[in-house]
Amino acid sequence: MATRAKVNPRTSNPTHTISLSDGVQNWGLRLEGDYKYIQETPQTPSTLMINRAGGEYGDFDPSMSHIQQSEWIGGRGSERFVEDQTRFFDSKNMWTISSGMILPTLQWHYSIGAHVSQNMLQLARNYNWKSLANNTYTVQFTPAATYTATKINLWIKKIGSPGTLTVAIYSDSADKPNAVVTSTTITRNSLFDENVHFYEFTVSTSLTGSTKYHLVVYGPSTDTVQNHWEVMCVNYDGNPLAYTSSDRVTYTTSTYKMYHKISATPTNVGYKFFTFLDNLYAVQLYPTGTETSKLFKLTPTENTFGGNVHTDFVTTEEGSTGLASVSDVLVINNIAYFAQGESTAMRRWNGTTWAADSTNKAAILMDYSVGADGIKIYRASGTGTIDVSSSVVKDWGTDLVFGSALNIKSGSTITNLIGYAGMIYILKTDSIWTYTLNADSKSTITKLNSQIDDAYNTTNGRAAVEHGQYLYFTLDKSVEQLYATTITDVGPGKGSGLPGNRSGYVSNFESVFNKLFLSIDAGSGYSSILMYDGVNYHELWQAPESGKSINHLFWYSSKNLDYPYLFFDYGGSICFMKFPDFGFNPIRDANIYYSPEAHIVSSTIDMNVVRLPKIFKELSLITKNLYNYKTDFELSNTITDDSKIEVDVQVDNDIDSDNWYHISTIYDSPFGGVSINKSNVYAMRFRLRVSVSDSNKPPVINATVVEGLARTPIKYQWVFRIKTSSMQSTLNGAPDHNPDKLLAWIKEKAASAEIVTMHSSLKALDLKQVLVEPPSVMREYVDPVQKSWGGVITVVLREA
Repeated sequence: MATRAKVNPRTSNPTHTISLSDGVQNWGLRLEGDYKYIQETPQTPSTLMINRAGGEYGDFDPSMSHIQQSEWIGGRGSERFVEDQTRFFDSKNMWTISSGMILPTLQWHYSIGAHVSQNMLQLARNYNWKSLANNTYTVQFTPAATYTATKINLWIKKIGSPGTLTVAIYSDSADKPNAVVTSTTITRNSLFDENVHFYEFTVSTSLTGSTKYHLVVYGPSTDTVQNHWEVMCVNYDGNPLAYTSSDRVTYTTSTYKMYHKISATPTNVGYKFFTFLDNLYAVQLYPTGTETSKLFKLTPTENTFGGNVHTDFVTTEEGSTGLASVSDVLVINNIAYFAQGESTAMRRWNGTTWAADSTNKAAILMDYSVGADGIKIYRASGTGTIDVSSSVVKDWGTDLVFGSALNIKSGSTITNLIGYAGMIYILKTDSIWTYTLNADSKSTITKLNSQIDDAYNTTNGRAAVEHGQYLYFTLDKSVEQLYATTITDVGPGKGSGLPGNRSGYVSNFESVFNKLFLSIDAGSGYSSILMYDGVNYHELWQAPESGKSINHLFWYSSKNLDYPYLFFDYGGSICFMKFPDFGFNPIRDANIYYSPEAHIVSSTIDMNVVRLPKIFKELSLITKNLYNYKTDFELSNTITDDSKIEVDVQVDNDIDSDNWYHISTIYDSPFGGVSINKSNVYAMRFRLRVSVSDSNKPPVINATVVEGLARTPIKYQWVFRIKTSSMQSTLNGAPDHNPDKLLAWIKEKAASAEIVTMHSSLKALDLKQVLVEPPSVMREYVDPVQKSWGGVITVVLREA
């Protein structure tokens, strides 16, 4: 009978060199040459996981994987890079619509007039960041009329951990700052990061018209090169006067003038934009209010500022309108109709004369052609009944005549009317209805089966548009796409969705060619404008301040203008962006200008092996228009060291947090790189913060390449030559195992997926979990009479 195997590091008299146990049986093994001939090797030649490809933009380093991105047209909201290499996680003010490149978004401007009292924010050709470390910058201004200034806006950023920043208005003496009129301060904790901020300072002071003042901004004397505030300026000669000072006693004339806006508090109201008689207008909307709506004409005017010839839009209020609280506008047959709710009659205007349109009342207006009815004007009451009626189009001087209302009691409010596919859709807070004209000229209203029935919200249907072959409308904070009777959710919540501080209701759509623009009213958060390409979303513009709404968008393309413009209201102000004259590829248009700052956040890079530890060695960028250009290409003389890209990273648990680790700054085009050197981590995201000095030649990123590798688990294998014989004894002289039974057990384990435990007197080999490979047998003798044999069994044990 074979001796029971006893092998472990604590045994002074082991029976065998090695033993293998399956938990039931324990087989001892005597090795040829004892431990000396055990071959211990790794199961793979290397544990480095590398894709062995350099990629189009990689450097073909054979020791690194090259994770390349050269397309971003897939849009925002992608969590993991491997899921779609044309997408990214998030961005701010970054143009990601054009193929093969990303760059800062288009410049945006405030209109002149209406609410803005002092406005030098009409961004120019050049942007220059000036340090306020023991330094003061000033700029002179003169109010046209007396008003109470409550807001001061500046472009600022913090470097490191600066002290308190002071913003003040001074009186004037001999064209220089004299005495403080009002002031305010912020600390570094007011800004949660080192990104660029269009910051709104709060003051309250009366400014006298035709009186000179100075805006004065300075940091503390304790600030340094490493820790200080910076303010964005434009460099140009001419008024207004600007100065620098180290003590606010002696002032030196400067050509660098701070971009700024000083204003009274605007009324937080939305605007409805419309064209009428070849002019652009904006009317304040108060759908449920008692305020008096103002109507403004927006007139384009050419201005030259800071080396940039650009179009401004000057707002002029139309007087004696007789308007109350306007809820909607419709222009048809050279007449503008202004709906004023259910209690006040509509007013109409022919460009010179105003009149009430009889006693006709409406909350919502639209025109549409349904069947044999032809084009008619439709109105909705917006009350708790479906109350829709129509009138044929009338000439000026003749009141509209609305027919009988189509009523269905449903206890909810009409939010919109929209024409689509030959029918009128009536959108309510809890349902959708269709209006159709039958062959007998009788109309029918039908309720549509839709998700809206299960999601009552006062914003349902707030925005709707026919775009391509679809009807898009809002449902809660999402967007629904209707085709025939099929409704599909296509809202910006797809993928990772919008961050909590940018999530909100879609307040308006604007269909432009094959693009669909959406405004997101984020309430107390940061509102934004998105572009939907039918599959993915791109952020076109993000509000620099929280708590300010966007209510309406309007694409303005006029024969009197060389370029189209996208208008939008923002916190009660009228703003606009200039678009390229052809297509949506602005970089090909020499007359387009760009935002001073932007950033983009990559999707998480984990090399599609989430559990493996990794080394992220470096990040390389292929760019244009950075400060140092390594070829003979002649850069604009306004490209300075402010044209740069700052690189931040997050790894592992910091991903999705506000914790970013600043790596370095890239100034070099067309190739520039930074060392990341993050080792023994599992995943990484990077953020690129782009700063612009020449707004006509912004930094362009054509590709990013991350070099790194993953490390697979280290697993070993052992090759044993086992001596066996029918007459063999154990190490302590007792009878050993029968070779046939031993070989049969080894083959059984090699044929299964069972893990066995290896025991050894050597601690390094003891208690190893292994898989047994099929054995090789070399019989040295065979005795047919005794039915015995002896020889060597070679077996490979692989660490499990």
